[in-house]
Amino acid sequence: MSILGLRPWIGAIAVVLGLAGPLAAQSKEWIYVEARTLPTGCSDPLSCLDQARPILRNLMRITKDERATLLRVVNTISSIRGITDADIQPNDVMAMVPQLHKLPVADRLAPLVNHPGVYFDSSALDADPDLAGFSAFVRRELSAAGLTFLTKEQMEATPGRPTLTVRYSERRESAGCIIPYAISFAINEEYVMVRNPNLKKTTAIWSAATRENLAIAHFTAMDALKEGVEKLAADFRDANST
Repeated sequence: MSILGLRPWIGAIAVVLGLAGPLAAQSKEWIYVEARTLPTGCSDPLSCLDQARPILRNLMRITKDERATLLRVVNTISSIRGITDADIQPNDVMAMVPQLHKLPVADRLAPLVNHPGVYFDSSALDADPDLAGFSAFVRRELSAAGLTFLTKEQMEATPGRPTLTVRYSERRESAGCIIPYAISFAINEEYVMVRNPNLKKTTAIWSAATRENLAIAHFTAMDALKEGVEKLAADFRDANST
């Protein structure tokens, strides 16, 4: 059912018309009409939509001509016309807060359960000749563990737009001290804040880091990469083992 939102304000009453598609081979269609009253003293009706209280819900079966007449009358007497989804959405979103507060905090591996997959931009790794084979190893081992690799287009169409990031920091010296090379891993997703679901940020739903083991003479960057990949592969398998 498609919804046509018309919220004219007659005093403190908002009228919402929901238009259903016409029934097959019939000249009439169903229209859902809802009326809501706003709090007394609301100076800005658009800011009070989340406080509107339903006072009437009806279904009308009318012809297209009757519908056009009805909508024309409603638009004529309306004080505010053309309210968009964007005008309504923030209030609808904020109404979710009490329910979100009731949700338990998820276990560490819960975000990996039935995960839709990640987009892995390996251009930085592939551009470094010292890291040849890194990205191919990541894709091969994690695919074997069950993690799906998405195209950029698929990622954009996936809720949360999940990405996998692998970063390499070279070994360096500072004030005579050796700072080992390190490889960090993160699966990042967009999220909204419970206290205000209109605010969106990005967070790591899984992360790990491995460093050069100076106690092992021939511990290479590939060895560090393998450690990190094995951690993610093991966690992914554990999360989806049941």
